[in-house]
Formats: sequence, structure tokens, C-alpha cells
Amino acid sequence: MRIPSSEETDETKDETELSDLETNFSLGNKHYYEEHNYEKAIEKYKQALEEEKDELIRVKITYMMTECYVKIGKLKEAKELFQTLAVDYKQHYLNDSARRRLEHLTDYLVGEE
Repeated sequence: MRIPSSEETDETKDETELSDLETNFSLGNKHYYEEHNYEKAIEKYKQALEEEKDELIRVKITYMMTECYVKIGKLKEAKELFQTLAVDYKQHYLNDSARRRLEHLTDYLVGEE
């Protein structure tokens, strides 16, 4: 395990120590499921997208980030991402769920206009 520099904050130290065992994706999931801190989860999911090369995992990360946008009320952002998932990843197992969520958000957003 690496020794954190003295310039790192306590939060950075905690996450650095965890990084040997946890990825930004798993940290995002922790913020989402355990802490219900959706904004922090979005941060971690964005970092995970920058790091992850596997397209199938990138779709999972994007889906979870999109659900965070729903939770914090950024429905237009969520709709755009669900649209991307529904159109561009037809073979992924999350496609059906993304299409259902997109349909629901579209109906909801139309009702708000």
C-alpha cells in the first residue's frame, strides 16, 4: 500500500487507501446505495468512465450515473443519457431498462411542460 503524501486531505487519504481494493465504480456504488449521496456518486462514476476501457462496464457506469441524475432531479440530463443507452447499446442487458426509464421520463417531462 502506498503512503499518502502530507499534502493529501483526509478524504483523499481515505479514498487512496481504499483504492487498492475499490475502484471509482465501486466507490460510486457505495455513495449511491449506502450513503444516498448521489452527487458524490456522480463524481465517482465520471472518474470511473475516464478510467474504464471495457465498453460493457462503461454502459453499467453510465446507467448508474443516469439513475443518480434522476434521484437529484436533473431529469433532462437523465433523459439524454437514457436515450444514448437505448439507441447505442441495443445488445446490452441494460437496454430494456434504459428504454423503459426513457419512456417514463419522457412522459413525465411532457406532463411538466
